[in-house]
Amino acid sequence: MNGVRRMKEKNHDGLAIARRIRAAGRPIYIAEDDSDSTYLPCDALLVRQTGGVMESRAIDCGAGTAFVINLVITSKLPGLAIAHFGLELPWHQEYFCWLEDPIEIDGPSRRYRVRGSEGLEFDRHQVLNHEADVKRILSPGHSLKGVLLGYGFESIPADLRNGVMFPAFVVVYDQFAREYRAGIQLQVVRRPKRPGSLRRSSLLDHPDRIAR
Repeated sequence: MNGVRRMKEKNHDGLAIARRIRAAGRPIYIAEDDSDSTYLPCDALLVRQTGGVMESRAIDCGAGTAFVINLVITSKLPGLAIAHFGLELPWHQEYFCWLEDPIEIDGPSRRYRVRGSEGLEFDRHQVLNHEADVKRILSPGHSLKGVLLGYGFESIPADLRNGVMFPAFVVVYDQFAREYRAGIQLQVVRRPKRPGSLRRSSLLDHPDRIAR
């Protein structure tokens, strides 16, 4: 195990040196960066779930599901920009969207409001959704911290009970359509169902027997 670990560290050191040489103006080929792979190098980003695992939630909204995901994203590559985010779940989502930037909507509020969850809203500076911008180049070591807010039009599967944790993936796409997948855990939050109104009994519910 120690030998494998030293080999990985040596490879990462060599990759860092190669990138420094390229940054200095020397054109060299770097397989991790120049190959046709659609995936970002493993050391390109550091994506961590924060705020306590149970603060990242999948909230049952009746006709759909709201997602609140606490993350810190740290760039480790020069010239990297986030183009957009994705979310992979254990169930199929036919329709899914990230909440729009309130500034783009041009509404009266500058707060993100989670659809279907009364009272759940966040100040814009707390949210990562609008950080996906190909024109915003992240410097190495720079971190983005906040929540991703999304909404899916499919309900949480019935076999996932209230309070249980389930695995999912957040996908970060860069400006070259390369992707980085980070495993996360989400907690199921189901709202209590309102009891149906009690129907008053009627004389017709218990008709008198007819004597023969």
